[in-house]
Amino acid sequence: EGRMRPADFVRRIVATYRKAIDAYIADPMGYTVDEEGWKELYENRARDFTTTFALGQPDERAIGFDGSREPRFFSSAVEEPGFQDDILKSEEPIRAENPAHRTLSVQVSDLAAVRAACENGADTVYLAGEVFKPKKPWTLKEIAEAIAIGREHGTRIVISTPRTTMRRECGELEQFLQAVDALQPSGIMVSNLGSLKLAQECTSLPVQADFSFNLFNHMAATFLKKNGIVMGTASLELAFEQVRGLVENSPLPIEVIVHGSYESMICDHNFAAMQLPYNHLANPELVEKHYALKDTAGEIHSLRMDQFGRNHILFAKDLCYYPYLEKFNGVASFRIEAKDYEPELVGRLTAAYRKALDKLSAGEPYLDEADFAAMQQEGPRKLGVGVYRFRQSQNSL
Repeated sequence: EGRMRPADFVRRIVATYRKAIDAYIADPMGYTVDEEGWKELYENRARDFTTTFALGQPDERAIGFDGSREPRFFSSAVEEPGFQDDILKSEEPIRAENPAHRTLSVQVSDLAAVRAACENGADTVYLAGEVFKPKKPWTLKEIAEAIAIGREHGTRIVISTPRTTMRRECGELEQFLQAVDALQPSGIMVSNLGSLKLAQECTSLPVQADFSFNLFNHMAATFLKKNGIVMGTASLELAFEQVRGLVENSPLPIEVIVHGSYESMICDHNFAAMQLPYNHLANPELVEKHYALKDTAGEIHSLRMDQFGRNHILFAKDLCYYPYLEKFNGVASFRIEAKDYEPELVGRLTAAYRKALDKLSAGEPYLDEADFAAMQQEGPRKLGVGVYRFRQSQNSL
């Protein structure tokens, strides 16, 4: 990989590897490392070297937390946008027909939150595929209870699968889906094509695509529909103008996440354990705690560990499109991402969005300043508009 490196730096690496590869192919049994070549590579390195995951999981020594060996930085942290930008206010609404009843969905991570969402007007409740410690992953018994709660309130219960599925998780997921199929929830929401294949092979349930499919345009939506998906979720990296184009042209119903926490990154490393003196055996109670990273702009990024030991780095601000709901015409479902919220907050948010969507459906003014003020005060993080401050997704420039 020679991008953003000077020509002489690339020349040295290419020449050394060319010589080593030729020597190995010519005499694999007699091959030894050229110590002079290695010395030249090491003494002229830009960053320290690591084998990354090829020979086991790298530790903190391979990552370089202090940045001292980072040759250059191309950006610096800035404060994430709140509601100060007028870009979204000036956007034209989506030109699509609304259903008589606007659908509200909520993703949660425990039974108390299931009940809170159902009692306050959620049409669909997703049982989160990843659950953040100290909460525990869903058991089949709890899933059955959630389905019963949903039936009691006329709410669809849909099972989400983990966003990341390595070989071990795929084996577990196959068995899990077969057991879930017998419980007959309202559907499955998958996060990648491998999970889609397993869901279709192991269940008879309708399958939705989550935001990690990074659905950007109507052609991708057409592909998902041809592969059996019944509803897709708009990418979190789309600017509003691109969401509008997707909803207006998609042959597939599109769900949009309008509120909640979202991730900037998922990592296989436990960052807290790398920096603090604890391990799972000696200090198991510390694994259950919540930690965070602080960026150079002074913003706090929550760290959440899931049941697979992966760290989810959250953005400093949670999404909130409550003041702009009238822009989202023709959306198949409005979703609240609430798996990092406590049940009481889940109930209040669900009720506020339910009331607003019902008023929109009735053609009445929907914005309740008291509800909006409460949202900004009660959540675990400040609220903002995310990438909707841009006219176009930065990935498509």
